[in-house]
Amino acid sequence: MAWACWTWLVSPRCGILCILHVCSNVILCVVQVNVPKTRRTFCKKCKKHQPHKVTQYKKGKDSLYVQGKRRYDRKQSGYGGQSKPIFRKKAKTTKKIVLRLECVEPNCRSKRMLAIKRCKHFELGGDKKRKVRLTYVPGIVKIKVHYSLQHILYINFISVVLFRVGLISAKATVWCQNHPTEICYQNILTSHICR
Repeated sequence: MAWACWTWLVSPRCGILCILHVCSNVILCVVQVNVPKTRRTFCKKCKKHQPHKVTQYKKGKDSLYVQGKRRYDRKQSGYGGQSKPIFRKKAKTTKKIVLRLECVEPNCRSKRMLAIKRCKHFELGGDKKRKVRLTYVPGIVKIKVHYSLQHILYINFISVVLFRVGLISAKATVWCQNHPTEICYQNILTSHICR
């Protein structure tokens, strides 16, 4: 099993900056797709661009009276157990998201579907991304890292990871202080959100 640790970045001015999960040489991060609830796009019925209400398409309930269902129920009835194979080899972990666009014009109300790419996390009408400005904080950030003499190389690896991500500057100084499992960084590059 690869050596892993949770590293907490804590600054006196900014509180908790972030939590990084470092597992040998992998950084895990969640990317979420955020779609606004309204979209101005072309309406075929109005023949011009109109605001559209955006919702997520959901499959309706299957009918009990379609030919395939009637045939399956007839074959399943009586003795004999399961008569047809049950599909279990699911290959995909995601589905293609389908957006339902409805024209807001009272006399139109035409609807159309729009498929977007596959994604793990989908959000409709979430908070917008805000601009991030990077500034230096002249403070000391302590990072708790559990390591032994065999894991001394991972300290350098974590430093490289934090530098690549942009949380520490190239001039950041690293040293061990008081406790053998405590690493201190100086000249931290933190992110301040501009409203």
